[in-house]
Amino acid sequence: MVSTSAARLAWSLSFLLVPLALAASAPAPSSTPAPTHAAPPAPVTPLVGGGTALFLDGLELGTDCRWSASVPREPGSCSDLVQNGCETDTDCGGRSCPGCGFGLDCLQDSDCQSGICYLGACDIAYQLQVTHTGGGSVTSAPAGIDCGVTCSALFDAGTVVTLTATPAADAVFMGWSGACSGTDPCILTVDQTAGVSAHFGHSLEVTRVGTGAVTSTPAGIACGVTCSGIFEHGTTVTLAARPANGSGSFFSGWTGDCAGAFHDCVLDVTAPRTATATFPAMTYNLVFVSSTTLATNLGSAPAYDVQCNLLATAAGLNNAAGNAYVAWISSSVSSASARLDSGRGWVQVDGSPFTDTENSLITTNKVFRAIELDETGARHGSEFVMTGTEWSGLAAPQTCLDWTSTVGGVALGETDGGPVAWTHLTNGVCSVPRRIYCLGKTQTAALTPPATAGKKIWLSNAAYSPNGATTPNQHCAADQSGALALLARTTAPAANALTPAATYVRVDGQVVGTGAELIAAGVLPNGLWQHRNGGYLNVTELFAWTGQNGDLTALGTPAGTCNDWTSTASPSGAVGLAAVKDARWWNFTAQSCSSSRSLICVEP
Repeated sequence: MVSTSAARLAWSLSFLLVPLALAASAPAPSSTPAPTHAAPPAPVTPLVGGGTALFLDGLELGTDCRWSASVPREPGSCSDLVQNGCETDTDCGGRSCPGCGFGLDCLQDSDCQSGICYLGACDIAYQLQVTHTGGGSVTSAPAGIDCGVTCSALFDAGTVVTLTATPAADAVFMGWSGACSGTDPCILTVDQTAGVSAHFGHSLEVTRVGTGAVTSTPAGIACGVTCSGIFEHGTTVTLAARPANGSGSFFSGWTGDCAGAFHDCVLDVTAPRTATATFPAMTYNLVFVSSTTLATNLGSAPAYDVQCNLLATAAGLNNAAGNAYVAWISSSVSSASARLDSGRGWVQVDGSPFTDTENSLITTNKVFRAIELDETGARHGSEFVMTGTEWSGLAAPQTCLDWTSTVGGVALGETDGGPVAWTHLTNGVCSVPRRIYCLGKTQTAALTPPATAGKKIWLSNAAYSPNGATTPNQHCAADQSGALALLARTTAPAANALTPAATYVRVDGQVVGTGAELIAAGVLPNGLWQHRNGGYLNVTELFAWTGQNGDLTALGTPAGTCNDWTSTASPSGAVGLAAVKDARWWNFTAQSCSSSRSLICVEP
């Protein structure tokens, strides 16, 4: 409330002391009932504004407010133009009449319409409301507002109030709105109900590496030119990173408070934020899965090239002519591989490698990573992609009648797929629109992805028959001395072969995952689709023995391990789909123990 509350309290207490002193000397009451309306002895005190008041047990009574032990005090009439009964002023106040107006006599706050009785007269006060979204505090002089905690208070009419905004250590004060403006302390005279908003903000700093632009919604960042801004605490800001067509650059991802390859970053500005957008030179061709699905009856394979170029242009990834991409779509008269021209070296939009040459892709199945990012950097895992294309780069039998029909079948690859599986893992129906792969064709630089150090993990060079002639570990050791088979047994789980904290890499140096990620048997960062001799799996080598379903901590069963890898006569053994990086790499199906399949081998 207002700073005058202490004075008011002292004024009220001066009246309360009178009945307390009187009560000490008053005679004991008679056992005979008092006459109706007869008043007992009581002190008489002048009323503010004239008249007298009776005080009894700390209650204020008007001049004619009578009392007895059995009859309640009589109210005033509240309408006879005379101060009587318990009224504190003419026809108002007390416990029965309406509150008194400004300047009329009162004894307590409830006597007044405003709820404020100050020095015996009804006063007027107005509410001052302060709001802010965080990032600082607001205090008032005189006291009453301390927001954070107390954000509204009543002030007497005419009070001059100064509001001071104090930003938090990591924030700045942006200014006032409402009844105040500017950034100086807010000084206002309280002559009506008023609202004031204090705005605190934090810095958002964008660093741009390479050639490209970063803008913000709401406005404030336009980098190249303006790379920093102040945004109000709690504001949700979207940063958009965009390369320009023909610039020879692409957006590869965010670091700092933004992360990932998606070209838009959403930040809640509740503290200072920083973000770095990287735009490397387009040394290699880009490859992406389309962000949109397309019908299967566009008329021809090259018709899908047009769609790829439209998507690339919208994302700022195309050349100036707008024709740098082809779709990995084949027909009986136009193969995807032939339309790649002399292009070489493909990376995804985050810079991660896909493959080096068309020849290595279609003859040796060299796939460094699955294609799972679209042209905007959004990730699409475990989705089927229509290709109509075999792993050889030629048309599959299933092409929706050369892309003229929504009836029939279509060859499908998968976004989590590696060799073979990326282009033709299964078949689907032509009635369902699907995504497509888009590959750049204008760059010719050789791609040699950097290798990461770690424990090696690979598919055995030779397929393994569970006939008991050799143990699984002996089979892996034939590839590398001391190697262990990552395989469930009835006496030991597969996890025993792994070090949870270790990083496991393929022979080409591409990270497959940590030991903990492998043990969890979920989606891996990358697939394990390479042999120890450096070759990549082919269409006849898609499966590997695993021995059980679930994670790698469970024991195998005789039924899932071909009788602990000793019997080709056992009905079946559990296998994983080694051509993908999702959970099917370990948990896929069961196959006959008379089959020969790869083993997954690891360095101890």
